[in-house]
Amino acid sequence: MIAILKNPFYAGVYVYGKSETRTCIVDGRARRSYGHGKPAGTWEVMIKDHHEGYIGWLEYERNQGQLALNAYSRRGGKNPAAAGGRCCRGS
Repeated sequence: MIAILKNPFYAGVYVYGKSETRTCIVDGRARRSYGHGKPAGTWEVMIKDHHEGYIGWLEYERNQGQLALNAYSRRGGKNPAAAGGRCCRGS
C-alpha cells in the first residue's frame, strides 16, 4: 500500500528518472546498488496532469511529507545518511 502512495502516477503525474544507481568502494572494490530514490525536483521527466489521478498533486505532496515524518520518527530521529562507507552518486 505504501508503494502506491509514494508513486506520483497515483496523482496523475508521469515521471521518469525517480531513482539512481550508487557506486560504493567496499574492500577496495566498486559495488553498485540500485533503486535509490531522488528528490522530486531532480527527476529527469515530470509531466503533471498526464492522466486523471486518484488524488491531486498537492495532496500527494502532503502525503509524502507525512510519510517522511513517519519514517523519521520510526528511526528515532537518526539521520539515514549516517550509514558509513564511501559512496558516490551516479546515474
